[in-house]
Amino acid sequence: MRDGDPDVVLSVIDRLYSWHARKPGYTLFGAYAGRLVLTSHRLMFLSTGTNGILRSLAYNAAGGLPAQLTFGQTRTEELDTSALTNPGSLNLELHRVARLQISRRLDFSNYLVIEIPRTDGSSRFISFMSRYGMTRDKLVAFQESLERARAALPDLPSHPGS
Repeated sequence: MRDGDPDVVLSVIDRLYSWHARKPGYTLFGAYAGRLVLTSHRLMFLSTGTNGILRSLAYNAAGGLPAQLTFGQTRTEELDTSALTNPGSLNLELHRVARLQISRRLDFSNYLVIEIPRTDGSSRFISFMSRYGMTRDKLVAFQESLERARAALPDLPSHPGS
């Protein structure tokens, strides 16, 4: 929040995975499950702290694919800002997000990638994707919400690392 201006939730995407890379992996190893939350001042990824593979495998072993798909999914709808202490979480002021782009993998899965400038001039990338990809329309709506929120911010810093 800035100068008493309330931080309002603008958009939420649940059951996403994040990878600290320009492109999401083809497996969930190295990923974190969570929920992407856009507010009027921040972009947050509320991580479960895990990728959910063990849970999914346990349900698959107990009841096969139907059990895995029904009960083995990692729930993210209940995550709140207390999840920001979990491994894999992200809490960025919007002015630090240089770019949010929608991309497509070779398997035609759509995903989001954000670019975060570092003070040394290089950039850090984080990609977000659901387990089986998402409709482009939902990602475009999220991207447009982020762009509107950034445009409404007062006095964006001129230095990307500030």
